[in-house]
Amino acid sequence: MYFYHGKKKQCFSQYIHTFYSQLYALQRLIESTKDMTLTVVTILMFIVGIMLFLLPPVPGFPIYLTSGIILVNSGLPQLGLMGSICYTISFALLLKISACTIQQKIIGERMCDSISVRQMVGINSQPMRAAKLVLSEPKFSVGKIMCLVGLPDWPTSVLCGVMRLDLIPVILATLPVVIVIVPVVLTGTFIYLDSLPEQDEAYPWAATALGVCVSTSAVIQVATLTSATYIVERTMSERKLEVDGLELDTEVEEADEYLNSETQSFYEINSWDKLSRGSKSLLIMALFSMILSVHTVLLFESRCFVEYELTYTITEHLGGNVLNFLKPLGWVAIISFCLSYMCMFAFNHGAKVGVVAGTKSGSQVSQLLYSPYCTEHS
Repeated sequence: MYFYHGKKKQCFSQYIHTFYSQLYALQRLIESTKDMTLTVVTILMFIVGIMLFLLPPVPGFPIYLTSGIILVNSGLPQLGLMGSICYTISFALLLKISACTIQQKIIGERMCDSISVRQMVGINSQPMRAAKLVLSEPKFSVGKIMCLVGLPDWPTSVLCGVMRLDLIPVILATLPVVIVIVPVVLTGTFIYLDSLPEQDEAYPWAATALGVCVSTSAVIQVATLTSATYIVERTMSERKLEVDGLELDTEVEEADEYLNSETQSFYEINSWDKLSRGSKSLLIMALFSMILSVHTVLLFESRCFVEYELTYTITEHLGGNVLNFLKPLGWVAIISFCLSYMCMFAFNHGAKVGVVAGTKSGSQVSQLLYSPYCTEHS
């Protein structure tokens, strides 16, 4: 089930600035760390960053971006601007290396007997089997470096652990990720500097620098991902016999086959022509509620939220109540979003009951409804 979110032509840098200036949690974090030392803020950011890196869907981009905002803000009084930027870049690189080490040694190696972990990595898929060939190369080839830098963090590091590769060569081949980290950290830094009020130490060039860093970051992100994808696809075509010759994980293969059969049963039982009027009504209501919510925010943003910057405080600018951030139209968008979510939750619950009744195999239904394989077939 897809929802059309729509797109609005606007400057990407303005989108990021608007997003983060309206993010309550981030502003509260800045406000709460004002009186903390740089050491305390660094420790807190490290703990939060590691926790986020250990979540499979979370990429490094938002972690580096937030570090560029929070750590530079905390380090300015002690280190100055250049010192704070260099400190934050070093912190982000250390955080990345630490996360890769945990993902490889603890999740990959220690949990390689877990079928679910190997299944989440997609160890039997053709791209991951090609990546195994590239990563197992003894030398620091361009392909190996690009795979470690450009491919998604969690599955790549866990795959290295499942393959029981030596940690040090993998870490050394991951160090070029700094070319990805630097422009993202600078983007976060200039987002913060551009939001400073004029009466404080102003950086009039921050807005221009922000646009340059956003563009540079986007180009590097796309280039590294495209390069890694090209290397994997070239390996799949030029070394096809080697890729096909790799032994399949039979346990994961059996689990995939079972899950695929359950997925097929799910969609056969819950196809549109077999749904009840109530289920169809839930889906239609969920769709139009989400469309209303998204387009209300996209088209009437200024009528949904009050103007708010990173350096504002809730006490001074929102009267001590964060809900004052919302205008009436903003409440419409949020209520529509919640209604859409509740309709989808009710539909999924009914669909689960239908699969249990139709297949008599309810033990795997919960896994089915929330697994990535279900998403691929939606």
